[in-house]
Amino acid sequence: MSVIRRLILLSCVTSAVIAAQSAPKDDSFFESLGGQVVKPQAVRTKKDIPTIARLADGSIVSIVMSDKDGKPIAQGSGFFVSADGLIVTNYHVISEGSSAVAKLPDGAFYAVDGVLTFDKARDVAVIKAHGKNFRPLTLGDSNRVQVGEEVVAIGNPLSLESTVSNGIVSGVRTVQDEGGRFLQITAPISPGSSGGPLFNMAGDVVGITTMYLKGGENLNFAIPINDAKLLLLDSSAKLSPLPNEPEHEEAKKPDADELPLTAEITSPAYHYFLELLKSSDMTFKVGTFACFEDDPQSTTFKVIFATLTDKDDLTVITSRFVNGVAKEPDGIFSGSVKPFAGGLFGTLPTLTNIKNMPSHETDAFEWQPDVLRVKTGFGKLLPGQLRISYEFEMQRSTGRYTEQGGVGDSTVSISNGKCIRIPNTQTPEETFRYFSQEQQPSPGDKAAPASGAEVKGLYLTSRPAGADVFIDGRKQPGQTPVTLPLAPGQYNLVLRMPGYQPYAGSVVVTASIQAQLDVQLKEKLNALGWAQVDSTPRGAEIFVDSTSTGQTTPARVQVPAGIHIVIVRLKGYLPMRRTVQVSEGGTATVELSLRPE
Repeated sequence: MSVIRRLILLSCVTSAVIAAQSAPKDDSFFESLGGQVVKPQAVRTKKDIPTIARLADGSIVSIVMSDKDGKPIAQGSGFFVSADGLIVTNYHVISEGSSAVAKLPDGAFYAVDGVLTFDKARDVAVIKAHGKNFRPLTLGDSNRVQVGEEVVAIGNPLSLESTVSNGIVSGVRTVQDEGGRFLQITAPISPGSSGGPLFNMAGDVVGITTMYLKGGENLNFAIPINDAKLLLLDSSAKLSPLPNEPEHEEAKKPDADELPLTAEITSPAYHYFLELLKSSDMTFKVGTFACFEDDPQSTTFKVIFATLTDKDDLTVITSRFVNGVAKEPDGIFSGSVKPFAGGLFGTLPTLTNIKNMPSHETDAFEWQPDVLRVKTGFGKLLPGQLRISYEFEMQRSTGRYTEQGGVGDSTVSISNGKCIRIPNTQTPEETFRYFSQEQQPSPGDKAAPASGAEVKGLYLTSRPAGADVFIDGRKQPGQTPVTLPLAPGQYNLVLRMPGYQPYAGSVVVTASIQAQLDVQLKEKLNALGWAQVDSTPRGAEIFVDSTSTGQTTPARVQVPAGIHIVIVRLKGYLPMRRTVQVSEGGTATVELSLRPE
């Protein structure tokens, strides 16, 4: 073991910037993945530290590693380098553990599908998060870094997300025992920062923070980003499982980074959520927030569905999942909202039938920029009636929520916990901004509407839902059903969905009314995929779209590519169902726990 390695205080989960031996010659493959690189001739404007931190928001993640039992064992940092979910981090961050999740500061979690490529000697790895439309950072050229140059490090030390520190490059060191060159920096780094980005003052990533030396004040190191770029240029790289190396004794030191055990990571409810997320359950294409109790044994979580049906009308549905199975909605609320303080504000009355129940006439969901609140049962009481009330409140800045119920004059806490954003979904605020954005015409675009004119646009649906939308060759945000704020004119329209033939046509949008179009997609002939279906207990009969397959769990069922409803039935147990999307040639996993009748 080398001298430096013996001196590392945190060998398992720290941050580093690594300098490469030579710059990649061709970035075209990496750019095709949605990545961004700085061209040698590009002139980069110097930015201040707050600007760099602001532009990096949403691009830096905490990586949480878990063992085979789902227990978190370590945490590090990483950052997106492509829009389709490629994350650069340190190899030692992901070397141990059988599963991983990437967490953004806003609370959104993304399951890690596997490792694309790695260089163990240089302690660099590229992993793939499950999802799309991520915000990649721009990669600079670490060969241009000079001693004395200012740098900024951003990471998640000690679980303190998006911690910013600055310093200078104090030296470029070659350590043969450690695989090559390192950038020595004075920017402070701490446990949990391993794998985070090191920026130059143009806001470009020039390194990967990795380690600091015990007893050496401000003696920190980073791997040059060109080492990672070399890995990203390997077009032959294939996705593979996490290394899951045996735990080393060195990793058991008390100074190794460990994630505090929190309910959203350790509870069975959270693992049910991850399973549903990875199985492409349709619930999580339209849900907005998932809320988990602090109780580490909880099997229940709450989902808040919030849909802006047009610019002013918001519908919210709240529902619970128990053991991964959706229950009937707790409440359905709908009403108008207005922009306020950078967000949306509105009180949405209940749509539930409240006839002969005056105590529920005031039931409402309050949508506000800083808080979400549900209050039910606070209306007038009938003679002799006992008040039964319910309150839910979520602080949007932290995701923390409280839930309590009341009987008469007594109030009891039901649960406390945290809500997180469901990946790849839009909040009503994001949809509102999309509705409200000014249409700036580029060459070939239709003319934008006059300032102040209401944009009716196009309301587009498809059967099945979930198709990608292309207008005049440009991919649009979201999937069907979707409202597009198009200016008046005629547009070429294409819908694409795995397992279905592309739809191509044209649509005319007028200024006076909202255009509406419903498209029936046709399945591709011979476009097949698989559903891996299992149940507890096993031996349940498997039905796909209400038709028996003649197979029992566990079984691998061949189905046409597309969206299907899978149902399992076993005598003495309640039937369970799951909606899944099966891609052409792919496999969707369906695991259901049956409950006795």
